[in-house]
Amino acid sequence: MLGRTDRYSYFKAVILPVTLEEKPIEIEKLETSYQMGEDEKLGYNPIEKYLKASGLEKRGVSIVNIAKWMGEEETIIREYLAVMKTMDDYLDYVGYGGIYTQLDGREDQIIKLTQWLDNFYGEESAKAFDGYKNSDVDDLKMISFDYIRVVYNGQRFRNIAYGLKENHFFGDKKIWQDFRDFHFDHIEPIKDAEEKVDYDSENLEAHLNDRDNKFFEKGKNFLDENIDTHVQQLRYKQAANQPLKLVNNAIGALEAIDRRHRAFSAPEVLERIENLNQTTVDMLQNKSPERLLSQIVHLLESIKFGDGSSSKDELLKKIKEIEKIAYQLEKKVKDL
Repeated sequence: MLGRTDRYSYFKAVILPVTLEEKPIEIEKLETSYQMGEDEKLGYNPIEKYLKASGLEKRGVSIVNIAKWMGEEETIIREYLAVMKTMDDYLDYVGYGGIYTQLDGREDQIIKLTQWLDNFYGEESAKAFDGYKNSDVDDLKMISFDYIRVVYNGQRFRNIAYGLKENHFFGDKKIWQDFRDFHFDHIEPIKDAEEKVDYDSENLEAHLNDRDNKFFEKGKNFLDENIDTHVQQLRYKQAANQPLKLVNNAIGALEAIDRRHRAFSAPEVLERIENLNQTTVDMLQNKSPERLLSQIVHLLESIKFGDGSSSKDELLKKIKEIEKIAYQLEKKVKDL
């Protein structure tokens, strides 16, 4: 068997009439046209086209010429440059400036984020919630970077800001603010506790991948929960004209609660139940006072005493208040 050095006795080579030092742009043109031009595109890393376009622009090559050399339309080159800027911003955000290996697997989400930023900056987009500011877009950018860092599922990632305003979080002010606040409350502490980047590591890529994996392990459940919760909120809003469907969903959720679990007695849970009760009271008050009174009667009839958990004087005080309110209501009804 022939050895590797015996298989070929020669190779074809071309000696260029100029050197890189003499005419660097000419060499760039030849290299770009050969590697990425229309005549013969060679295989390359997906990130390379963005780096190439950005590098040429920084060296003073016009977008027109970059497009010709790379065999693309000018609009495509402008998109490459915009995406490259987002890529650089992302790397700076996570502390990996210039380490382009950390973009692997993240191209699609970065392209999508670039489109969102282009749409929303300027405070004029009809696809965002009314009255949004550029500072809100800054928040969108930072939150998206955290999802990009864990290489988040593309379809689920789109819920953040993709499409018409009724189809994503950034299209509804309340949903967006709740989503944003949950993210910062739960993800920022994880990032604050991260180890510093060791730029002198013997294997920097492995070190950064390990750092990202640890962020993934600690933050993934929060990232998932935040998406799931607000996708459900979006669905509720989209079904606003289907009250029966929403009421049935709410009843199903309430019936699924294990009231014996100790978490059910947590103050924040009981406070939300009170808020829920007030919401239903307001709904009945607006549409059917008779039904509301029926509910009140039912509640009064279901009260049980004798467990010693409440003060007798306090109970009598509340009963007197009920009698007073009932008397005033009776007078109002008679005056109708």
